[in-house]
Amino acid sequence: MHVRVVFPRSPTRQRRPTNLPSLMNLEAIWYEYSPYVYAAAGVISISNVHTAIGLISGVMLLIAAATILRMRWMYRRNAALQDERDERMKRVAKRKLEKSTITLADEDEL
Repeated sequence: MHVRVVFPRSPTRQRRPTNLPSLMNLEAIWYEYSPYVYAAAGVISISNVHTAIGLISGVMLLIAAATILRMRWMYRRNAALQDERDERMKRVAKRKLEKSTITLADEDEL
């Protein structure tokens, strides 16, 4: 015997509209600026808190910021390279298709 429990959606939790202006999209803003906030917090922590925990926290925040920035740079670079490869493959396929249609047309004339 299986019992299936279904929880209804909360009426207060509604979907967010996706057509918000870019300034009101806090998730996107936080995504872009979070590594800089982490770096600033790390520098402030290192410079103002003179304890071992403050130093460790500051260094960890700086490492997190650098890691995030590097991962984003690599992802965007790879995405750009992939776009270039896709465009090149489309051009090559188009040329091959044009050559094959010319070849087929010439064979029909024979």
